Formats: sequence, structure tokens, C-alpha cells
Amino acid sequence: ERRVDNLEVRIQSAANQAAGNGSSSSSGGSSSNNSSNNYVPPANTGGGGAIVSAAYKYLGVPYVWGGESLTKGVDCSGFVKQIFAKYGYNVPRTSREYPSVGTRVSLKNIKPGDILIYKYGSRIGHVAIYIGNGQIIHAANDKKGVCIGNAYFIQPYMAVRVIK
Repeated sequence: ERRVDNLEVRIQSAANQAAGNGSSSSSGGSSSNNSSNNYVPPANTGGGGAIVSAAYKYLGVPYVWGGESLTKGVDCSGFVKQIFAKYGYNVPRTSREYPSVGTRVSLKNIKPGDILIYKYGSRIGHVAIYIGNGQIIHAANDKKGVCIGNAYFIQPYMAVRVIK
């Protein structure tokens, strides 16, 4: 019963792209959910690898706008919040609060477990967990739910690291 404004429509559209469609010049099924099921978390990445492994267990959880349940459904920030909470990290509930969390990291130096923050226009509207190799795990949209996607479906606004 929440009113969907133009920003939310743009966010949903961009999230649909991130849900595995990748670039229009891709070779088809390489970014499908089947390839996600074969994902092996990176070795020797410390706490970031543990975060990624925990997140991977929730592939396919439904997308629910405003959701915080890893069984009933999550949105992007609800997903990140719940995964990090499993390891004792208290991160924000809404994506627009993430720039003030942890330590800002150059996009050239991101590691698995870092949080990528995305802007749509002038407003922050999406967050995801970086898993390595140019990919993220996130609650993308109501069609894909929690899935693996291209970290650069749009240029990330910034990255933060909360794992020490």
C-alpha cells in the first residue's frame, strides 16, 4: 500500500538490470541463476569471505520492498543489514544511510564483503555486497529476489568496508 514514486520505479528498473541481465552484449545465459548456483566463495578473504558465504545461502529469497526477513523477503538494505547482523555488525536499515558507515574504500580496492552503494540521479537508492570478480549479491527486484549480478550494472557511487 506504499505509493511508488518515480525514483522507486527507476530503482526497480536498474535493479532489474542488475539481476543478471548484465550488458546487452553478453553471450546469453552466463549470468543466469544457474551460474549463481555454481558460485564458490573466494578463499582466504577473512571476514569478507564469511559474509559472502552467509549471503550465498539466501539466494532466491523473495524481494519484498521494506522487507527484513531472510525467509519471507527482503529489500536491498534489509538483506545487507540481516547478513551483517549475523556477524555482529550493526549497519543501517535504509540505503541512503550507508555512506556514513565504516570506512570508504576506493572502487579499485574493493574486496569480498565490502558494501557497494548506488545512486539513481542524485539520490542513493541501492546497496549490495561485493563478492569478487566484478559481481555482487543483492536483493534485486521482485522477479529475481536475492541473486548474483554485475557489480557495474551502473557505476557504483562508492564502496564502504565495515569488516575490520
